[in-house]
Amino acid sequence: MKIVYLANARIPTEKAHGLQIMKMSEALSDLGLKLTLVVPRRANKIKEDPFSYYGVRENFSIARIFCFDFNVFHWLSGRLTYFFRTFVFLCRLLFNQTIKEAEIIYSREMFSVLPLLIFGKKIFYEMHDYPAKGRSWQKFFLKKAKGIIATNHWKKESLIRDFHLAPEKILVSPNAVDLKEFSNLPDKTASRAHYQIPQDKMLLAYIGRLKTLGMAKGMETVLLAFKEALKTNSNLFLVCAGGERGEIDYYQNQVASLGLSGSVKFLPHLPFNRVKEYYSLADIFLLPYPKNDHYNFYMSPLKLFEYAACQKPMICSDLSAIREIFSESEVNYFVPGNPADLREKILALAKSGEKRQQLAVNAFAKIQNQTWPKRAEKIIDFINQLR
Repeated sequence: MKIVYLANARIPTEKAHGLQIMKMSEALSDLGLKLTLVVPRRANKIKEDPFSYYGVRENFSIARIFCFDFNVFHWLSGRLTYFFRTFVFLCRLLFNQTIKEAEIIYSREMFSVLPLLIFGKKIFYEMHDYPAKGRSWQKFFLKKAKGIIATNHWKKESLIRDFHLAPEKILVSPNAVDLKEFSNLPDKTASRAHYQIPQDKMLLAYIGRLKTLGMAKGMETVLLAFKEALKTNSNLFLVCAGGERGEIDYYQNQVASLGLSGSVKFLPHLPFNRVKEYYSLADIFLLPYPKNDHYNFYMSPLKLFEYAACQKPMICSDLSAIREIFSESEVNYFVPGNPADLREKILALAKSGEKRQQLAVNAFAKIQNQTWPKRAEKIIDFINQLR
C-alpha cells in the first residue's frame, strides 16, 4: 500500500508533534507500507537530519515541497503567515506526483488536506484537537473523510454527538512510547554531576516546554506548591528542563521573587536523542497542566507515556485525558491549579519510598501495549477495514 503522511509542519522541530509524526511514520513503514512523509520546505534553525535528531530508522522517505516561508517576515501576524504558507503548500500538493500516486493520505491536518479530499483522495485524519461545530467546511471534511483516529474516547463521543458520525468511522488510539528508548537511562549520579545538581536531594522534575499554543502548562502552580513543600521538607529540589529561552527567563523571574533560586534549576531544550539525560535526573515526575478544554479533553501527551516508561513515579493534574490512561493505582493525582493539594501530594510521595515504587511499577505495566508498533498495527487494521 502506498501511503502519504502529510504534515504541514517544520521537520525537525523541537515541539512534540514532530516526534509523534516521525515515530508513527517509522512504525507504519515497519508494517510493509511504502510510506512517504510529505512536508513543506521551510527555514529551520535545526540543521540536523530528522532521522538522527529523533533517533528514528530511515525506513521511509521524506519529500519536501516548496513553499514560501513567510515566517521570515516578522511584521506579519502568525495567522497570516500560516495562511499564505499553507496556500502555497496546497497549490504545490495538487500537482505533486507522490500525492497523485498515493492510495491513502494520512494526516494530523484538516485544512491542509481538504483540497485533496475534494479531488477524491482517501483521507484518514488523526485528530489532536477538536473542530468548531459552526464551521461548515469542517463538517464537510469529517463527513467525507474515510476514517478518523481520535486520541481519546471523549473526542469519539463528541464527534458522534456533535457531527452525527457513525461510531465505526472513528478509532480511538491514544499516543504511545518507544519502551526501548527509555529502558536504559543514563546514570543518575553522572547526570546530576554534569548538570550541577545536588546528589542528595529528592528531585522533582518537569520535562518539556513551559507553554504550548501560548498557554501556560501549570508551572505557576508548581512553584507555589514547591515553596510551601520546602518549609516541611528542605531536602526537595525542582528541575524544569526543556523550555525555550524566553519561557525560562519568565519563570526564573518568578523563582527569584519567591525566594527559590537556590532550590530550582531550569535547563534548556535538548534534541530528543539526548532528552534521556534529563529523565535520568528525576526521583518524581510532575505533569501539572491546568484544567481547560485543551488539556482536559484534547491532548494525549507523549510526556505521560515517557514518564511511565522511565519507571519512576509521577504526580499529575486530575484531567479526563490522563484519567483515561491511568488510574490512581498508577498515578498520584492532584486538583489542577491547586498549589495546596499539590504540596500535600509532593510531601506524601517524597516521604514514602514504597508508594513511589508501587506507582512506578504499576504505570510501567500499564503502558506495555502503548507502543508505536502496536498503535500502527491498530491503525492499519482500521484503514484496511474502511478503505
